Amino acid sequence: MTSGDRTPPVYYPALLDLRGKNCVVVGGGAVAARKAASLAKAKAAVTVISPTFCTALARMKSVRRVKRPFRASDLPGAALVIAATDQPRVNERVATLAARRGVLLNVVDQPELCTFVVPSVLTRGPLTIAISTAGEAPALSKRVRQQLQELFPAEYGRFAKALGKVRRKLRGAVIDAGKRQRTLTRLASEEGFRTFRRGGLRGLRKMAGLR
Repeated sequence: MTSGDRTPPVYYPALLDLRGKNCVVVGGGAVAARKAASLAKAKAAVTVISPTFCTALARMKSVRRVKRPFRASDLPGAALVIAATDQPRVNERVATLAARRGVLLNVVDQPELCTFVVPSVLTRGPLTIAISTAGEAPALSKRVRQQLQELFPAEYGRFAKALGKVRRKLRGAVIDAGKRQRTLTRLASEEGFRTFRRGGLRGLRKMAGLR
């Protein structure tokens, strides 16, 4: 949020490539643990800073733990910061310092301090569906995600990977871009998903006219 700007934010949806990027989580409780685990899953270089750590964080091998209070010197070099403490003053201090440095910031349960919010996410392999109410109604985001879980079962992850393989084959086999796009649209349809369930990757390749 820009200093002095009190208008409601209009968020720009984006998926971040955080591989190898320094990301800082301030806090040592269960919420901080979930945030750290999500960042680690994205292959970020995660540092968690807190005087104490919950059991989940203490056992987490994929993060670096710094057992002390947050300092301003923790921010240089950080690509992203998440403040997840139960102390509003600490969270506000993190927000102030991050704003000065232009670091991407999320403060848990305080969207007015954030420069980005974390959506409710449904993941099926390479397929990622993000749902957000811009911080207004997290419970609604959760309900929508639960409904989408029924619409997109776990098989959709394998389906998405198979589509990617066929798409790469089509690039070399079909010169006409329009025909290629029409084929990919058909493959990604409900018909394509039924074909995949029956015949797997081989079924999709046959449907695309590939050997």
